[in-house]
Amino acid sequence: MKKENRPPKSTPAAHWKTLFPPVFWRLLLVLAALAALALLLVLLFRRDLLARMYLFWNLLLAGLPVLFSSLALWRRYAAGRWGPGATLFSLLWLAFFPNAPYMLTDLVHLRLYSFSPQDDPYSYTFTAQPEVWVGFLHIVLPVAAGCTLGFLSLYLMHTLVRRQLGQPAGWLFCLAACLLGGFGIYLGRCLRFNSWDLLRRPTGLLSALLQQFSVAALLTCLLFSLMTLALYLLFYTCYHRKTLC
Repeated sequence: MKKENRPPKSTPAAHWKTLFPPVFWRLLLVLAALAALALLLVLLFRRDLLARMYLFWNLLLAGLPVLFSSLALWRRYAAGRWGPGATLFSLLWLAFFPNAPYMLTDLVHLRLYSFSPQDDPYSYTFTAQPEVWVGFLHIVLPVAAGCTLGFLSLYLMHTLVRRQLGQPAGWLFCLAACLLGGFGIYLGRCLRFNSWDLLRRPTGLLSALLQQFSVAALLTCLLFSLMTLALYLLFYTCYHRKTLC
């Protein structure tokens, strides 16, 4: 009697390979290289900027969502079901995810540099002083790396929800995450709270929200959310196609 050919059983290792293809590790390597290059430029040409290393702290916070989303995926497929471990790491991911798109607002620190020799904002002539452009790269490279790390983590969570609940639920999750991300950016940039304050100062955070609530604040949150969603769609279009190659 001929044996029936059954499809191979899905294993956690198989899921791990499809979720973390070679392009995932190459992207992490490129982002690490960008951060290292920014730090090297500072050490070689602008040691005075070492007093303003907040960008690298922000970059570290932006990298935590990748760690938490990876751990959530690991717990989900190692346990064979959605358990408390996956839930815990997913909540941690949600708390720290806004730190990544928040870094885009760090571009406001470019105002510290004068790019025009005449100090004219409408000038078409720009300075050739290397220390000014090192300062520019010191801001732009960590911002690019941090935002990409955040969208990589959102892609992992998007994939996890899509495989668990289906395609529509996956995109609804992304929309909700971007809305919460926009709200988190507002809390961080405009009210100067961070992810730790959810545990350290929950009453102070709530009090500040109630005091500062306005239509302008709501529109700012929505603007940040749309920015986050648009950039994620751009990342998804590029990265998802690469993982299918």
